[in-house]
Amino acid sequence: MHDVVLALGSNKGDKKENIKRALYFISHSGIRIHKVSKTIITSPWGNWQQADFANMVLTAKTSLSPYELLKTIKGIERTMGRTEGHMKPRIIDIDIIFFDNIILNTEELEIPHPSFRERIFVLGPLFEIAPHLKDPVSGKSISQLYKELLSMPYVGHIETEKGSFFVSVKNGMVLKTSFDYIRGRQEYTPIIANLLDRLKMYFNGEKVDFNDFSLDFSNVPPLYRKIYTVLRKIPYGTTISYSHLAELAGIPKGARTIGNAMAKNPFPILVPCHRVIRKDGTLGGFSSGIERKIFLLKLELGDRFFDIFPKNIH
Repeated sequence: MHDVVLALGSNKGDKKENIKRALYFISHSGIRIHKVSKTIITSPWGNWQQADFANMVLTAKTSLSPYELLKTIKGIERTMGRTEGHMKPRIIDIDIIFFDNIILNTEELEIPHPSFRERIFVLGPLFEIAPHLKDPVSGKSISQLYKELLSMPYVGHIETEKGSFFVSVKNGMVLKTSFDYIRGRQEYTPIIANLLDRLKMYFNGEKVDFNDFSLDFSNVPPLYRKIYTVLRKIPYGTTISYSHLAELAGIPKGARTIGNAMAKNPFPILVPCHRVIRKDGTLGGFSSGIERKIFLLKLELGDRFFDIFPKNIH
């Protein structure tokens, strides 16, 4: 017999009743339920534009193989009327979190579940019923992972023409922004929701600024903090040279220092390093890639971009 952990969620209809029905089907499908957590209500994860979820976790034993178990739980979802895809409102969602201590990574199935370490609605209930259970990938206990999760920032993202753009928030301040993935709790918070709404306006070509958002400078060197504070005042749709920014920041002949600060900027767009160009009018670098710098400048400058920059970079 194999030891398994399953996570259940529902946010359509009678959510708690849906969980009970799913437990009935599971227990009559070659899966012997051992422990069941309390059912909790949590905000949606990832896609916030939907109702809250009822969530719970169970431990069980089964003689089914991983793929047989997957087929079984997908059959239960269909029997209960699920037709919706990933991240959509759904009558029931059943995920395999653990299967013994195996590590499996195929197109069809990944075990342990790839996102469980960032999901409070999995780790919270699992901490309740199996705090000493260990993650075979990290070797950490559920208790350790749960405590780590509670200290993680909240994250969110929007899609742009140049890929996903991620933001993270902790203690009411923006911790980081990036075109690269940021790990964290993808749960609703008013600050992230407000920031993502502003970013949507920005990427739609609207003239907006982000100076009302507080940035977490705790891990930023004082000199860079001063540079970023000055740069935040550079208006939308304008550019500034590295040398001029150095002068404004009180760093004579500090163009190279400005370049280093731009390369290490933890707040792209909110600290608009894409507006910083070379004194000769050429673009200079950008930590997220020159194509994205061109994209952002075209977004802000519109047709003026073609008057300012050489044709060979269009």
